[in-house]
Amino acid sequence: MRNYTNGIYTGTTHTYTLHNNQGDKLVFNDSLMNVETLYNQIQNHSLNIRYQKLANAYNAGHPVTFGSVVISKQNGLQIGKKVYPWEEIEQVAINKGILSVKKKDGGWFSGASATSGSIPNLHVLLSILDQVIGLKTKK
Repeated sequence: MRNYTNGIYTGTTHTYTLHNNQGDKLVFNDSLMNVETLYNQIQNHSLNIRYQKLANAYNAGHPVTFGSVVISKQNGLQIGKKVYPWEEIEQVAINKGILSVKKKDGGWFSGASATSGSIPNLHVLLSILDQVIGLKTKK
């Protein structure tokens, strides 16, 4: 998480949570030296497996959940209780740690946002948006 005080960047803190299929979780943070490098290695080695599993579910017509964000072929992108059909979306972007959705006719959907830290498998979500659905994403 990027930290700001009075609008001035004051540093970044890292907290990562890994979940396995049995529901167990492992949390690690800046108490480990080079925790960001460790996380990036885990992320890079597991991205293809997680992407393939979730992309297959999406392609089979199942809704795929990423915390408060759900994508499905039938309904589009859902953030919380708000649903945004694919044909109305121009871009999905992450800016200052917030995932937002932009309308095709300009402007951003009101209320269509989620903090990136609250979205499990964020890189998988962005990959699916880029590769399967063909939407532009901005990180």
